[in-house]
Amino acid sequence: MSKKLISDEMIAKICSRIAEGETLKNICAGKEMPTLATVRSWNSGSTAVHKRFHRAFALANQEQADFLADEILDIVDGTEDAAKEAGRKAQGDAWGRDGKSAYNKAYKEEVETRKMRVEARKWIASKKNAGRYGTAVEITGSGGGPLQIAAVQDLSDYTDEQLRVMSEIQRDVKERREGVVSIEATVPGRDAEPRADRGGAEDVETDGEAITDSTEG
Repeated sequence: MSKKLISDEMIAKICSRIAEGETLKNICAGKEMPTLATVRSWNSGSTAVHKRFHRAFALANQEQADFLADEILDIVDGTEDAAKEAGRKAQGDAWGRDGKSAYNKAYKEEVETRKMRVEARKWIASKKNAGRYGTAVEITGSGGGPLQIAAVQDLSDYTDEQLRVMSEIQRDVKERREGVVSIEATVPGRDAEPRADRGGAEDVETDGEAITDSTEG
């Protein structure tokens, strides 16, 4: 194996093969190709050509996920025919033994093998392109309800008066959220009085009764 230097031509060659489903290990095992360690070391490079490799390599892996998805369809679509063929071959090789049992065994083994091939490709595709093939994870709170995020505040530096005011504010906010609005209708030391900003009779409601007060201008 050769320790070739990085180049745009080599980047294109490697990335095109990755996009078509080949593993980096198999690519680097070929003649006239850089070693696996050499290509991996390119990920830590900071030159312009190394940055082009980073982008091309990431894109190639995403495209490989699409390739694997296509392969999954081919594997699944061909399972029935392949399993029957494997069963017929096993039945023909039985030579007097239970041909039906041999057929069923080979049929099931082919199906299971194809399932493993599908699962392997699904897993790899989900890692190479999580946005398209990854599994969505739903985060919920206790009992499946909405997630609650609580902020923890250090209150050790607050005075008792400040804490009392904060408690009153929190209680007021809670009441408003629950639709309970508390309104202070009177001023301490004074009873409800009629407005004197305009002349004439004025009705003032106190305790559900209307009182008419006549004032002279």
